[in-house]
Amino acid sequence: MKSRTLAIVASILGEEGGIWDDPIGGMTNFGVRQVTLDALLAKGYDFPKDVTDLKMGDAFLIIESQYLADSPSGTNRILELPKPLDNLLAHMRVMSWDNGVRIAQELVGVTVDGICGINTVRALKDDPRSPTVLASIIADEFCRRCTNGYQKSYVARFNRVIAHN
Repeated sequence: MKSRTLAIVASILGEEGGIWDDPIGGMTNFGVRQVTLDALLAKGYDFPKDVTDLKMGDAFLIIESQYLADSPSGTNRILELPKPLDNLLAHMRVMSWDNGVRIAQELVGVTVDGICGINTVRALKDDPRSPTVLASIIADEFCRRCTNGYQKSYVARFNRVIAHN
């Protein structure tokens, strides 16, 4: 595993903590939702059946493989983005799947489909604003759109993610 991937997954796990019954996403442990775990188990993966029984190592493998690894079709290229955009959008992917990528796409004027493919990566890299400025704008917009009452904790989390790259 590349060192940048390792650093991003470690950053996510450092923010996600342990077991939590999210009123929106359901039971979660280390950022892995029960529905995500159920889908992996149905595909034959060998993890505990209950998300509350996941160990940090299990969560590490799930986050890396399900949220960060690129697909054969090249539809998840978050790890090709410059710092801190890569880390911020990885956190957002774990938190809300494609909402962060959609906001980034709106910001740089590419097709808004939630897929972090080659066009999105190119547009973000080519944007005249620095990656840190872009990350801050994306984070602010993500929090502005939040309707779940977690805005303050998201602002703090995103500030840490952007600052500690």
